[in-house]
Amino acid sequence: MLSEFVNGLQTTQEIDNDKFDPARQQDIMAKLGILLSHNATKFSLACKPPRQPQDAIRMVKEMSDTIYRLIGFYQEIPLNAGKVYHATYRRKVQELLRATHHLCQTFLPEDKKEKASFMVPTATLWDLCKTLNGLPASNARAVIQEWKLLMDTLKDCKEEVHNVVDNGVDDFEGEEDAVPLEGEALKVAKRCAQLVDVTVFLFRKIEKCFDKQDVTWLDNVYDQGKRVTDEADVLVSEIYDAEPNEMEGAVKQYAQHVTDLIQIAQEAINGADAKIFEMCKTKLNEIITAA
Repeated sequence: MLSEFVNGLQTTQEIDNDKFDPARQQDIMAKLGILLSHNATKFSLACKPPRQPQDAIRMVKEMSDTIYRLIGFYQEIPLNAGKVYHATYRRKVQELLRATHHLCQTFLPEDKKEKASFMVPTATLWDLCKTLNGLPASNARAVIQEWKLLMDTLKDCKEEVHNVVDNGVDDFEGEEDAVPLEGEALKVAKRCAQLVDVTVFLFRKIEKCFDKQDVTWLDNVYDQGKRVTDEADVLVSEIYDAEPNEMEGAVKQYAQHVTDLIQIAQEAINGADAKIFEMCKTKLNEIITAA
């Protein structure tokens, strides 16, 4: 049953609800997390030997009721709450269902002489329940949380590509026998480093504007930001593997993804920040047209 619920949570709820309160949703889910944590404790104590069937049955029912309530409140999240907000809650509920399923499996009859301890899956479920208190109370907060993860990836890309440019080799993963880049390959690597530098700067500027924007813009800017980050990871990883002429195409493609992100940002951001975005566009053009 729990496995079926996990698979059933893959789809987004095709409903809209202008009265939906994401902050209230966060509060309810946090309280249900506390309740599920208590359920898990009592369930484990009721099921461990010497156990009484009636005690285990009662606790299975109590834990099931909490699971149903978690799923029910999750399914009330409408589309207009935000895709990132919705996806964050879906992942968390799926993690809870998998952890609960794992805990229940611990008490199933087995032929093994040494049965796995129930304490590890119980502790795992406890920890997951605690994280419900950290769920975002709005789509803006959800995007901010996910954006920080994107920034971490970009910072890794920046460190790696500058290692190549500054040292002539990629020793980011301890490849001491790597052949140093030189000539056109090194020139392309330097342009990649410039592109990633602009991207990190751009991401920081966009992040400062999240709290002021609507749900649709936040979802769009995150989707494109995720695309840019994925492309940055690919771009930097291919510096050693691809020929310089192939990297030229990759540089232009990556710059276009960053430009698309700037255009989305400019749809909602004006004033001094808008001028900064235009400056970033100009810098991108200079990088991709550099000889």
